[in-house]
Amino acid sequence: MYTLLYTEDPSTIAVEIEGTVTQEDAEQLDHHVEENFGSSSTFNVFVVFNEVDRTSLKEMVEGSTFNEKRRGQFDKFAILSDKTWLKFAAKAGGLMPGLSMKHFDKDETDKAWDWIQES
Repeated sequence: MYTLLYTEDPSTIAVEIEGTVTQEDAEQLDHHVEENFGSSSTFNVFVVFNEVDRTSLKEMVEGSTFNEKRRGQFDKFAILSDKTWLKFAAKAGGLMPGLSMKHFDKDETDKAWDWIQES
């Protein structure tokens, strides 16, 4: 489940993920992006992963259609998590052309925000 978090940065979407992630969650997030950034403006993503239901990995992959559709709009993508597999996923994602993705431990919130704010 996605929960949008408050952010003072109008160019960043902050999201918390907990439990099971569904295709409906990805569609709701896509609608939020369309309303706030259209189909061409760039934006940052700040995502906090809490306990993610491992059985929802299939849904997360299906939800990646959001990522595919919006990938050209991503500027920076900060991932906060204590999960080892997400550290590797962030490294792999950072290898995609035009995408700056970085993993932070959950206690590095300020460091992650500082990185997003860097020019």
